Amino acid sequence: MELKQVHHSCVAEDIRGGPHQHSMSRLRKADKWAQHLKTLCDQVGDERTSLEAHAYACWMHGTLMIEAEEWKAAVQQYMEAQAIYENLAKVGSQAEKDLFRGRVEEMAPAIRLCQHELKRSTGNTEDISLLKEMGKVEGMDDMMKAKLDAVLADSLRKQAEDLTEVEHQGQRIPIRGEKVRMGILQSQEAALELDQATDYDARMEAFDKYFGVLNDVVAAIAKEQQDLANKRFGDKEEKEKQLLMLERYINTIRTQRTVERNELIVQDLTSKLQAAQEAQKGPSKKAVKPDELVQMYGRLIQNIEDLQTLDEHDEGSEPQKVLLASLLTFQAFRCFYLAMVFVGRSQWPEAVALYERASNLSLQAVEYHEKCEEPNTTHRGQATELVKRIRGQKCLVQAAAYMDELKAKGSSESSRSDDAAGAPLLDRLQTWNSSVQTTNVIEFPPAFEAVPCKPIFFDLAFNYVQFPDMSEYEQKKGMLGRLGGMFGWGK
Repeated sequence: MELKQVHHSCVAEDIRGGPHQHSMSRLRKADKWAQHLKTLCDQVGDERTSLEAHAYACWMHGTLMIEAEEWKAAVQQYMEAQAIYENLAKVGSQAEKDLFRGRVEEMAPAIRLCQHELKRSTGNTEDISLLKEMGKVEGMDDMMKAKLDAVLADSLRKQAEDLTEVEHQGQRIPIRGEKVRMGILQSQEAALELDQATDYDARMEAFDKYFGVLNDVVAAIAKEQQDLANKRFGDKEEKEKQLLMLERYINTIRTQRTVERNELIVQDLTSKLQAAQEAQKGPSKKAVKPDELVQMYGRLIQNIEDLQTLDEHDEGSEPQKVLLASLLTFQAFRCFYLAMVFVGRSQWPEAVALYERASNLSLQAVEYHEKCEEPNTTHRGQATELVKRIRGQKCLVQAAAYMDELKAKGSSESSRSDDAAGAPLLDRLQTWNSSVQTTNVIEFPPAFEAVPCKPIFFDLAFNYVQFPDMSEYEQKKGMLGRLGGMFGWGK
């Protein structure tokens, strides 16, 4: 174990001294005894034991060839051992099958390393991502990991030496610092891994890794700017300008990737919101709300505005047109989901006004996308689809507002008339109220009413009798009238 750790440190630091020679000597002895074991098993052992000894001898000799950097011989030995172990893994007990399968998986990165070195020796471009994938294999011993780390570091160093400049907005920006070159190269590899990721979680993890690498590049550029500012002599103006351009380049690609990340989050939130609406579930704490999409589109609007600031093209140029069309698209979506927030609060006038504003913005976005020579087809399709969605949502909101108005009007009229909730059908033949759910035709039992008392002599027409005018028979007033009445005059 001590020899293995020493060899690990020697490989990692690329030391070709005594410890490395000592480990090579031990490997040669191990290979020699493995060959003796193979010969002995061929003479006295059964076929299965002979095959196992043969595979072990090939594996040990391949390990020795790797340390001697004899890549072709190493890959031949490893592939022969792998073929034997694959056949042995098909028979025997479960423990033996697991053992042989583990040997096959352990040799896989070694074979890929040999193939990589053979490809590299022919002058082909090295694949850094392949080396990284090889390093992720489980079950690999420390010696092989150290070998892979050393090859990866050497490959990155050589590619960084070739990376002397980057192109941004039609300008070539030279790269002077080694840390900056290494950081930009690592960011390119991280971007490649990001593009290869498929599902949501893998892409979000790749985004975090990519942004971490870009932050390191920005820190390295800031360190160079500080060192340059501390210098008292020399021509610093041109170098400062180049560092500023390089910083603008890094900020631009970081903001572009931020837009992609936020759009991925928006896509996930939108699908969850639509699924919740189709399921018609009740309110939940974990349910996606339109407020979250309003916030995300606000971030996207800020990202596009940052890209407009970082872009040095003229206002009417093609890149600026594409950015403006995307900005209008995001603004339209933000108004759309903000209107949904007001719909949830039953604030109909505000919701209708926001839907109208979103419709105007989406139509304007489609118009600007059509003016671009190379428009963003994704954003153009989203803006076109949004126009149709807004038309349907406006109809729904207007209908809901009208129903609320009818309910409010019906309730106020019901409080002033006999058409109250629960009134019998006979009392509301000429009116209709959807909120009334009663099925009573008449009121039963009937309500009490005031009736006249029963007459004694059954004079039922007494209240309808019209009496004659008796004014001419009234007694005359004055003294003469009283005397005449006394003595019978005027009778």
